[in-house]
Amino acid sequence: MDKKGLELSYNTIILGILVVIVLVVVVVFFIGGFSTVSGKIKNFLGVSVAGTDLEVAISECQSRCERAKALPENLRHTSAYCTSSFLIDYSGSDGKSDTILVEDRDIPIRYFCDQGSANLRYDQGSEEVMHLGLSCPGVVCR
Repeated sequence: MDKKGLELSYNTIILGILVVIVLVVVVVFFIGGFSTVSGKIKNFLGVSVAGTDLEVAISECQSRCERAKALPENLRHTSAYCTSSFLIDYSGSDGKSDTILVEDRDIPIRYFCDQGSANLRYDQGSEEVMHLGLSCPGVVCR
């Protein structure tokens, strides 16, 4: 029995799998960068120990604004610009997000891009909500 055909088949399958993995990594990098992907994964899993740098948060808000403007007007309020928040490390020294001490508990401070979003998502007692004071003309968060 000649095994060359079988070995070629395994080699081709392994090579194909490697090519697909490389293509997925390249596509993820060019679509949003690895930091965006890792941030989304952390938000999905509920892991948010480290604080985001303020400049990164502002840049992300501006990017979210542009993506929200591309949506139909009736869906703009559901965009990441209006619904997603940041845990920010203002001091930049410890890498941990800012908190506020309430009744002997450290409560995380969540920052939204604009004031309208922050006002809609205030959950008193479990978190403090603030905004970065940015505006996105044409996008109304309700």
